[in-house]
Amino acid sequence: MSEHTICPWCQTEIVWDEELGPEEYCPHCDNELSGYRTVQFGIDREEDETEDWDGVEIPTDFSEEAEGKDKVWQEADAVLRTIVDDQEEAPECPECKEYMAELGVQTVGGNFQPKTHPSIGKPLVNETFEVVWYVCPACFRTTSVMGQAGRDTMLERLVAQKKA
Repeated sequence: MSEHTICPWCQTEIVWDEELGPEEYCPHCDNELSGYRTVQFGIDREEDETEDWDGVEIPTDFSEEAEGKDKVWQEADAVLRTIVDDQEEAPECPECKEYMAELGVQTVGGNFQPKTHPSIGKPLVNETFEVVWYVCPACFRTTSVMGQAGRDTMLERLVAQKKA
């Protein structure tokens, strides 16, 4: 029989074996599963201390620091949304499904040797092509996608082979 856990960071369901016990880290986003904490803010909190959802007392200055970081994330999120909206493409993060922000373009070449495929007699791409890099603003995973010119070259070569 296996148990199910939902990662509080990436909301992914984690299935673990009852004999081995629960996972300590999420296999999808690598965050500590037991390290997820919330801090309660409100009128009822005492001046010097407050409690989080586990009942652990934490100093008020920590709460203010957490509140400040939350504000920073909210402001950054608003800017990131406009950046992603302005992008031509906005892939989803393969880990947490957030939309990714474009970092820039990298030219692949120099030591790159494209594979010549025997079935078409040539490589799918040129020796030099561009790759567009993206970053996830939530989990900071990066991913890359071949640039448009490289995609066009690859498709042209595949279609030309089909016609031949």
